[in-house]
Amino acid sequence: MKNPSFLIKYSQENRASENRILEKRPSENILPENRTVEKPVSGKTARTRKNGPDKGINSAKSAARRTDARKRTATPSLLRTAALLVGLLCLLAAAPACAGKKGNDLPAVETWGAPLSDAKKSTVVTGGFTVEVHSTYAEITGYSESGSEISLPATVAGVPVRILGESVFKNNPTVTRVTLPEELRIIDRYAFEGTTALEEVVFNEGLETVGDYAFRNSSIKSLNLPDSLVKIGSYCFYKTKISTLNLPENLRRADKYAFYGCENLTAVTFPATLTEISDQMFYSCTALTEIVLPKTVTKVGAYAFSSCTALKAVVIPKETTSFGEGAFTDCPALTLYAPAGSEAEKNASRNHYPFEACDYEERAGALGGAT
Repeated sequence: MKNPSFLIKYSQENRASENRILEKRPSENILPENRTVEKPVSGKTARTRKNGPDKGINSAKSAARRTDARKRTATPSLLRTAALLVGLLCLLAAAPACAGKKGNDLPAVETWGAPLSDAKKSTVVTGGFTVEVHSTYAEITGYSESGSEISLPATVAGVPVRILGESVFKNNPTVTRVTLPEELRIIDRYAFEGTTALEEVVFNEGLETVGDYAFRNSSIKSLNLPDSLVKIGSYCFYKTKISTLNLPENLRRADKYAFYGCENLTAVTFPATLTEISDQMFYSCTALTEIVLPKTVTKVGAYAFSSCTALKAVVIPKETTSFGEGAFTDCPALTLYAPAGSEAEKNASRNHYPFEACDYEERAGALGGAT
């Protein structure tokens, strides 16, 4: 058995080494000033270390240090809070100045063509339609019957129907033809999505917006869009059965995927108001053969005509200066036609698209496209 004195000496040496390590650590990790560490040695208690020569004085110093630390932490927090309060007061004080004469002359904010202040007054059910009635307009929000040829009501409770709401005919299996009322302005998203029997919609002159996904995966074949239409939403006519497309003369934008996968589409006519062909707008329109872009189009989006396997000719003006990634990829029969030195020629060279320099007006005229 080892000598107990050896154990005492060994314990003291280890404790001295630990003390040196502890002194190098932050004060928060050191044992409290009034703590005495004791170890049993041979049935007796040996005092190995007291953390500080005078526990009373050191305890007071430690408490003071902790108090100072709390004050230092609290001061920046109080300053930040005060700064936020001052900033808020400044904003409140400046608000009247921001609402000057010019601000008061601005038109009222509108949502979906309806003033925000025009709250719903009542809900009416008529002819199978559920209609939300507002002060100046009505919105059709549901349809519960199973008719095939349907005409939407022109007015409900004395106000015009302006909105065909979200998902009204979604996945309806029986509707084949729909006639829209004269004062309709909005077809909301998903309105006709998945209507597998739908063949025709009689659009009204005055319609302004067709929302996202509105006709996605429907079977609509005839598409005579009114000249009043200014926006077509994303995925709007995704994988529909349309065969020809005359985009209306006031159209400002057709969003991405708008005519994606329309495999029966053979011809498209663009208006002189359109400035961009959006991403994948005509992706995989496999029956499309010729395209003439108007001079107003400055950008062709990513994969806009990709996988149009029957596409033989795209005529591009010098005004088109931006081409997204893969705009004409996987079109094995395609040749691009554009003026020599144009950005279209440079893009064709970079991407190894077949290219032929031409006079834009002459080539567009030969294909019957508007210039």
